[in-house]
Amino acid sequence: MLNLVDESRGQKELTKSAREVSSLLSTPGNPFVPSSRFVSDSALATLDWTEEAKRGVDQNFVLQIITQHLHSAERALQKAPDSPFLMNNLGLSCLNAGKIEEAIGYFENALEIKNDLISAKLNLAKAHLLKGELEAALAIYTDLLPKYPKRALIHESLGEIFLRLALTEKIGDSLAKAEHHLKRAGEGNPSALNNLGIVYMLLGNLRSALSSFKKALVLEPRAAKIQSNIALCYVKLKNYDKGVRHFTASLSLDRQNVGTAKALGRLHLSLRAYQSTVELLREYEKYAKEDTQLLESLGEALFCL
Repeated sequence: MLNLVDESRGQKELTKSAREVSSLLSTPGNPFVPSSRFVSDSALATLDWTEEAKRGVDQNFVLQIITQHLHSAERALQKAPDSPFLMNNLGLSCLNAGKIEEAIGYFENALEIKNDLISAKLNLAKAHLLKGELEAALAIYTDLLPKYPKRALIHESLGEIFLRLALTEKIGDSLAKAEHHLKRAGEGNPSALNNLGIVYMLLGNLRSALSSFKKALVLEPRAAKIQSNIALCYVKLKNYDKGVRHFTASLSLDRQNVGTAKALGRLHLSLRAYQSTVELLREYEKYAKEDTQLLESLGEALFCL
């Protein structure tokens, strides 16, 4: 699915509108990655490390399975060290284990042996994207697009790249390009729909944004950040009751999201629901002792009680 801000060093200052949606976007290293689908040459080597998986089963169990797949892929490659297919699969296992640098090495080695291995090219592009190397990912996807003009995964990833570039103001027409590719990624793609909603928010088209987010939520009803996106739309539309409802729903799905808690706290505060503000932010005070924004909201609510 998103939630896309590149918070790496050297990022340019975001615009005011971009900052308002920054917590809703995906970043390299953020466990909630919108288009984190990889391509494997072996069904046995495929394991998607997603937020849904972490919610659905014990996290330690998922980590054990990821480790098992990684060890299995390593043993397979030891038996056939020149196999580009096994290199690709081991790279995929490394990606799922969060070892992006190692994954990039395996994908590049696979392509040195078989330069037309499309699965390795797609996975290499995704690894660059997850690492925040947008130009490298863009070059690969752009090269593949003429050969596979209808491949949804390519359009989804290109949409994500141009959205990130728009947020860092590196390319002037990035939002238009992001919209174009995300639309072509398909109506059944919750990640693309979520990112398309973010594009519409940045363009100021709140009704279209809300429509995209709601479509994404139907496809992925337990996505906390989509709920937050919907809440933000309602707040901008001045429908504060629905804003509270969706922020609350988001926190029920991801209780550890301090950003969403702060947004809901500020909304409670603006509605003069001081007791609700205090009860909510007290829970998060211990996680954000140096967060001046949270502490200021909490202090104001306490003062007004």
